[in-house]
Amino acid sequence: MSENRGIPEHLLHDILPLVDHPVRYIGGERGSVLKDFDNCTARIALAFPDVYEIASGNLGQEILYHILNSHDDYLAERVYAPWTDFEKQLEKHSIPLYTLENKIPVKEFDLIALTVSYELGYTGILTILNSSGLPLKSSERGFPIVGMGGSCAFNPAVMSDYIDFFHVGDGEKSILKIAGVIAEYRNDIDNRSDYLDLKRTILERLAEIPGMYVPILGKSANVRAIVPELESDDFPACAIIPYFGDMKNRITLEVFRGCTQGCRFCQAGYIYRPYRKRSVGQLIALAHESFAHSGHSAISLSSLNTTDYPELIQLVEGIIELRGNRPLKISIPSSRITSFNDDLAKVLKPYSSGSLTLAIEAGTERLRKVINKHTSDDKIFDAVRIALKNGLGKFKLYFMIGLPTETMEDIESIIDIMSRIRDIQRELKRNNELPPKTNFQLKVAVANFVPKPYTPFQWCEMDSIETMVMKHVALKPLRSMKSVRMKYHSAEGSFLEGVISRGDGKVGKVIETAWRMGSRFESWKELLDLNLWLEAFKKENVNPDDYNRRWDLDEDLPWDVTPFTVNKKFLQKEYEKALNAKETPDCFESNCAGCGLWKEVCVNLPRGK
Repeated sequence: MSENRGIPEHLLHDILPLVDHPVRYIGGERGSVLKDFDNCTARIALAFPDVYEIASGNLGQEILYHILNSHDDYLAERVYAPWTDFEKQLEKHSIPLYTLENKIPVKEFDLIALTVSYELGYTGILTILNSSGLPLKSSERGFPIVGMGGSCAFNPAVMSDYIDFFHVGDGEKSILKIAGVIAEYRNDIDNRSDYLDLKRTILERLAEIPGMYVPILGKSANVRAIVPELESDDFPACAIIPYFGDMKNRITLEVFRGCTQGCRFCQAGYIYRPYRKRSVGQLIALAHESFAHSGHSAISLSSLNTTDYPELIQLVEGIIELRGNRPLKISIPSSRITSFNDDLAKVLKPYSSGSLTLAIEAGTERLRKVINKHTSDDKIFDAVRIALKNGLGKFKLYFMIGLPTETMEDIESIIDIMSRIRDIQRELKRNNELPPKTNFQLKVAVANFVPKPYTPFQWCEMDSIETMVMKHVALKPLRSMKSVRMKYHSAEGSFLEGVISRGDGKVGKVIETAWRMGSRFESWKELLDLNLWLEAFKKENVNPDDYNRRWDLDEDLPWDVTPFTVNKKFLQKEYEKALNAKETPDCFESNCAGCGLWKEVCVNLPRGK
């Protein structure tokens, strides 16, 4: 019976040859799961508002897919935003957007569960709804219910007219509770015609789940969903292997969640607290299963600061032993400078691509104290020396401009740091301390500071587009340096991100207007049309500068309705300390900083790393 629900194959055969990358829309990858739609009591379409090759790499969605499909009675299938050419073909041929597994129209599911991790994906949500044949507005829609999780759910105000519920926090346990509520109402969903009343009844039940905020109920949730420990059976060791191999050609293991450093600009570091880690034994077992399933020889050890994992060397050695004489590449996508050392460099070198990622963020020690980065110039250069002496010569260096209290001296000091790193390489080469064939390369990425909800900098002013561009120009001498490659984040894209990240319902209307005017995939620089967006702001009588200004500490914030994450007074205290360039110690190395999260979890943090 499920087959009869699917899109007829001959229709897909007619349109797929007409679009770029038709493999985006065919499914059938290794690791995907096929179930009988009609025999499942909860049917959930897991959605991501970007194109296949970006969406298929989202680990959070992979985890939810694995958990739901591990339950015999629940079904999860995937749907991603169609690229502009496929969106037009669907409309032209009156074909509704469908899921990848059984090719079933999205509108036939009970729930569309969106994972949204960046604000410039919001028009992708509207594209998914519209291409599915569904009304955009929640008030005009019965089923499927539309829910949203991910970091963007922490400010639900922007999309509250379009989303039925927002889930804030860890989703591992909540997704099964959500599916359980839907399963209870299986017969009513199948048989009742009064879907709006039934939908409200189900939403009232869903609102009882920790981490839930349901806009139509008119009350804020009071607790965030937190899993106290990361369990191995929740992790997708047999994950889907995407067709676009260059986008995800390695295993990804989440070694821990949360961060104790407290960088004041970093939303992830606050909303994913507290710190929880997987054991070495659990990670090696997951690696073993993942290697066997995927056939990959490369593995990425993922977290916000992987070198903060206390048993990292033991873990790396265990993976090396597991692979034996078989090919192996190990990557650590995020390294804290102060915890990178010679022992780690030595064990990594034979299994590394020769690269090291260092998030320096600011050009001066003063500004690093403002952002609570805990990194001195000497520590940066020590890490570079250690890496180079061990043959790790390719560096990915991340900086940010527009940070609070920044001066032009801070900008120019970025150039000084890069010059000093080049001098260190030359010195080591001259003294024969550089291993032969060390490939020296500096890739510099410059991001624009965007104030984010639930950070100490959520009240800060953001640079204008003109100021961002001026600072980009000031860094232009980096382009002429030998061995240096540099790229900037788009000033226009960052401007929009800033407005949306601290936006409210009025900004949501601007997003819909811009979407109706044709805006799509704003995170793709070549597709972003700022003039179109400025026209949309004008049509909705919204001044974007009202959102990128400095906010008062005592004013109501659009995201105050979401469940408690970190204490607002703690964030205010951190903001004031930042203005005075005062640091707050890392929770690994000091006592509890008083952010307001679970002390019974945090008390067990490893100290003195």
